[in-house]
Amino acid sequence: MPNTDPKDEIQKFDEKNRARREELAGAQAEHKLDAAEEAEKSDKWAKKQIAEEEKKDAKSKKRQKGFKNRQKKEREEYEEFRKKKDADEKKLVETKAKRAKDRKAQLEYLKEMSNRNRWQSQIEKRETEIEVTKKKTKLNAERDAKREKLDADSDERRAKKNVEKDTRKERGKADIFEKERTEQIRKETLYAQQKLKVKERTEEDKLDGKIQRETAIAESYANPVQKRAALQKVSTMEKRERKKVRMKYIKLEQDAEVTANKDIQIIKKEAVKMRSAASMDERKSKLQLEETTRQKKRKADKDVTQKKNDADDAEKQMLGDLPVMPTGSGEED
Repeated sequence: MPNTDPKDEIQKFDEKNRARREELAGAQAEHKLDAAEEAEKSDKWAKKQIAEEEKKDAKSKKRQKGFKNRQKKEREEYEEFRKKKDADEKKLVETKAKRAKDRKAQLEYLKEMSNRNRWQSQIEKRETEIEVTKKKTKLNAERDAKREKLDADSDERRAKKNVEKDTRKERGKADIFEKERTEQIRKETLYAQQKLKVKERTEEDKLDGKIQRETAIAESYANPVQKRAALQKVSTMEKRERKKVRMKYIKLEQDAEVTANKDIQIIKKEAVKMRSAASMDERKSKLQLEETTRQKKRKADKDVTQKKNDADDAEKQMLGDLPVMPTGSGEED
């Protein structure tokens, strides 16, 4: 609002009225020659104008008073406005400074958080890689142990089959030995018995010759009684001698059969011993194979445990070597 002096306003207003009055007075002088009615009208009009001017003047004074009051109020308001504006400007400056400080602190905080977040991301990624490596190592160790155990079982089954095959061969040898030696003994015994039969027939032939000679002698007796007695004696002798020969060779055949049976039993026992030895060797070999398999499995379990422990130790070492969390004063990597 412009700063206007009331005295200047009043002076301007008075000059305006005076000029107006002078203008009116000039107009009246020019119209004096007019009719009295015109003069009267002019006079009334002039009075009216003067009254209006006076009224306006009163209003002007009133306005001047109101103007002064308003001006005073406006100055007071302006002073209050200036104080408030200065306070606002000061507050604004302080607010801007605080905002700048807060913004700087915020930027530093965001920078620190960015560094920490990146560090945290790197740490989590590395921890995940370490965890995956540990699990993979342990899984591979378990797979290796399982494969070693399966291989041990497979080796044991294959070796046992070979042992069983060897045992069957040894038992087969025992069977062949028993069969061949038994057949050989049977053949030898049969041959011996056949020889005995030949000897028996030879002795019977000799006996027949003797009988024939004794019978001829008996037949040569002229005395019938003597002849019958001699023939009876020859007949008795024949029966006795034939029985004696038969019993002799029966015993010899039986002795040969007994000897053969004894020899066969010895062969059978030897074959049994051979089979037992093969079975015992098989059991021992299988037990040894089973023990070897157990040792392989124990070693596989021990190895997988060691590998798992090594994986845990490696994890601890790698986690211990991870970079520390960056601080606010540190520079960004």
